[in-house]
Amino acid sequence: MKKFHYLSILSMVVLAMLTFSACGDDDDDVVKDVDKSVVGEWAMMYIEGTSYLYMERINYKSNGTFTLVAYDCEGIGRDCDHGSISSVTKTEGTGSYKASDGKLTMNISGRDVTYYYKVSGTTLTITGSDGSVAYEKINSDILEAFNAAEQWYQEHK
Repeated sequence: MKKFHYLSILSMVVLAMLTFSACGDDDDDVVKDVDKSVVGEWAMMYIEGTSYLYMERINYKSNGTFTLVAYDCEGIGRDCDHGSISSVTKTEGTGSYKASDGKLTMNISGRDVTYYYKVSGTTLTITGSDGSVAYEKINSDILEAFNAAEQWYQEHK
């Protein structure tokens, strides 16, 4: 009788485990804290006269990760293929992010940094304690400038 009691309890435990573990989450790749309007490739360019250009390109992916590449270009004009380039410094990075309700939190090197964002047409404006930066959706003109900076960087590194 004890053996029957033990087997019935064991079978109920096994049945309960199967019942509760049978239903899984099929949406493992869906990130709930990612605003779809932020997803995509964005770029910004900061120009100082004709001697300095800073370009930053960021790709916010739908899985909650991002990649970033930035170029500091010295001695050039508006595009990296004009003027007499004296140097290009390239910085790359990756991380994760959450974007919802106008709040963007990026995890960079294990540290969360929070900004506010607004998407209007093809412009993504990110605001932090130091001010605002406007990013534009990547287009052929912007891509051409990044390709020129990368080409110069590869030829002179």
